[in-house]
Amino acid sequence: MKFYSKYFKNTIKLLASLAILLIVVSCCNENNSVVDDSIDYSKKANWVAQSQTIDKDVDVFFVYPTIFGDTNMLLMDINDTTLRISANYAVKKQASIFNGSCNIFAPYYRQVSMTVLSKEKKVQDSLISVGFSDVKSAFYYYLDSLNNGRSFFIAGHSQGSEMLLKLLKDKDFNNDVYKNMIAAYLIGYTVTDDDLKANPLLKLAQDSTDLGVIITYNTQAPGASGSPVLYEGAHCINPISWSTTGKIAQKDKNLGAVFFTNNGEIDTIIPKFTSAQIDLSTGALLAAEPNPHYYNVSKSFPIGIYHVFDYNFFYNNLKKNVNDRINSFEEKRK
Repeated sequence: MKFYSKYFKNTIKLLASLAILLIVVSCCNENNSVVDDSIDYSKKANWVAQSQTIDKDVDVFFVYPTIFGDTNMLLMDINDTTLRISANYAVKKQASIFNGSCNIFAPYYRQVSMTVLSKEKKVQDSLISVGFSDVKSAFYYYLDSLNNGRSFFIAGHSQGSEMLLKLLKDKDFNNDVYKNMIAAYLIGYTVTDDDLKANPLLKLAQDSTDLGVIITYNTQAPGASGSPVLYEGAHCINPISWSTTGKIAQKDKNLGAVFFTNNGEIDTIIPKFTSAQIDLSTGALLAAEPNPHYYNVSKSFPIGIYHVFDYNFFYNNLKKNVNDRINSFEEKRK
């Protein structure tokens, strides 16, 4: 009976996945863009975080990383209680670099499972377009109904950064939107020259205070390879020195790595945790000091790929940089 019960459950999951795929295909046009089946972002229940007290002059629109690892289902169910908790914890950990500086807005979206990466490209594009449609819908609802003309950051990690890169490349991200963007932290995903060409407004960060720029890097150990988020032509900025050269930023300039409990509370702060250096041949950010075996917590990534720690290793430098860019924006506006 146990075997048949397990078989029945797996069959139901598979049928549900196929049903979702059929819905995705039916609601996409020839360019794989979703034209219906949207989420109502006027409902607070569809937001992971939405600052109740607007007491800052600056916002952040944050998109959470991949939290969905189901091998049968292809798209995240945003009403699943367990996944909602995971999304909340992810936002608490990473978006907390904006605590004290920004009002935080983070939508739920139907991200894809890691399983989708094994599908053919047409299926991948159709499924990923669902999450992008959600993020785009949430962002423009935020601008129209929640932002009230404040300057803002956009930020994410991993799949969240991928969605935001698509948002920046989209034709609707025009100068009227761009003029209030302080910076975009697209961490844990690759940004290439081709991405920048998609929208003439886009440019890469070159220092710690430039504005309207993209901050991007992917962290790994020296000699590591096989990162599924580091593509050919990747750009990178060093989050310690805020330089794009290959010069090493020594660990004494690292203001502190921050690690969290599973539920998003700060557990450990380690000043001078690691140095950082850009590998100019691959675009990877090299962190020499961590033990690759100790910081290998994901089976989805090879040893030495520190993807899940992109924010942690340089947390206090990122937090300071948020304030530096806000001050730079305010000075420019004056």
